[in-house]
Amino acid sequence: MPATRHLPAFLLLEGAASAAANMAKDQHLLNRAAETGAVTVRLYTWAGPTLSVGRTQRLDREIDLASCRAAGAVVVRRTTGGQAVLHGQDLTYSVTAPLAPFGGAGVLSIYRELSLVFEHFFAALGLQPQVQAYTGRQRLAQASAICFATPSAFEITLNGRKILGSAQRQTPRAFLQHGTLPLRPQPASLAPLFKGAEPSRIAAQMTDLESEGVLP
Repeated sequence: MPATRHLPAFLLLEGAASAAANMAKDQHLLNRAAETGAVTVRLYTWAGPTLSVGRTQRLDREIDLASCRAAGAVVVRRTTGGQAVLHGQDLTYSVTAPLAPFGGAGVLSIYRELSLVFEHFFAALGLQPQVQAYTGRQRLAQASAICFATPSAFEITLNGRKILGSAQRQTPRAFLQHGTLPLRPQPASLAPLFKGAEPSRIAAQMTDLESEGVLP
């Protein structure tokens, strides 16, 4: 990873906050990275069930908004791309940093660098992570409205199932990468929020720390 030890760096460990507050905080950190060069890793949770959707994702085509209301799930739009993620029983991270130390690297290059960090993290938990480098054509062919049912570049899997969902946005001077690590099984609560989604299919595509035996 590029040398960033001479840049101001921060680790924020925060508790639950509302959807609006969480997204506003990450936007603030992205702006700060661009203005000051600060590198920030933020770990946080959510005050209640929240469906965060990608920056350009179509709600009317893919999300069952009536079911979201019935489940008490707030719908919020992220500044990053990617597909929809259900929060509430997960650990969310954000990384904000200036682009200059990365030498103008593109989204995929930074994805690859950060995936190495998470690969070591999962290995330290006693798991056997694999990094899958899907091509753009493969991602398009298997695209879904659900983040954990959609292949992403350099994603981390456990026994073929996705364990970490991430999305990134770059501005001219900085980047923000969001990601979520499910702590408990989600298919039964996730599927009703999407049109035509099936819990069994989602269960075959994603996993979580409880299912992997890390959490009781």
